[in-house]
Amino acid sequence: KKLTRWKRKGKLLELGCYHGFFSLGIKENSEWEVEGLEISTELCSFVKDSLGIHCYLGTLEEAQLPRNYFDFITNAQTHILCNRRAN
Repeated sequence: KKLTRWKRKGKLLELGCYHGFFSLGIKENSEWEVEGLEISTELCSFVKDSLGIHCYLGTLEEAQLPRNYFDFITNAQTHILCNRRAN
């Protein structure tokens, strides 16, 4: 909800998307287009094949992401870990 208050729709990249469920939640509950970046071949394949979310395979440096393409870039797992430490 906070994301759509900032901007109704756009393009989001999740760094280290793991199973892609954070991105899936955004995809299903907003007008945002979502993509992921994952270093694990198996997880990246799962995100693409099972969730229908484009997933770049590799590190941020290797991924050759398009410049000025994404409106918002997030790393949900780091955010969750930081919130847990703060509590």
